Amino acid sequence: MTIDTKDIQQRIILLLKLAYTATNAATIGNALQEANQQLTCLQQQVHQVEADSVEALTDFIQNAFNINLQLLKGLDAMSLYPVDQVRKQIEQLERVI
Repeated sequence: MTIDTKDIQQRIILLLKLAYTATNAATIGNALQEANQQLTCLQQQVHQVEADSVEALTDFIQNAFNINLQLLKGLDAMSLYPVDQVRKQIEQLERVI
């Protein structure tokens, strides 16, 4: 059985965008936590997708985890993270799906 992962990927992107644009630390933290949970769920389902899309999905998951980590580090340090770089990474994720 194959699953359509597009919905989950779009939800992850929305959560990353929310974390990227939010100014409230609690909102950012909640969005990142939910994105992490969605990514973990998606990661567990990789074996159910069609073989030719496994690599693309794996790349998406890795890139999204990296963005999530960057945003989380920025939140933990209460400092600015490379805003333009993160925005570009999120845009790249959107183009993939």
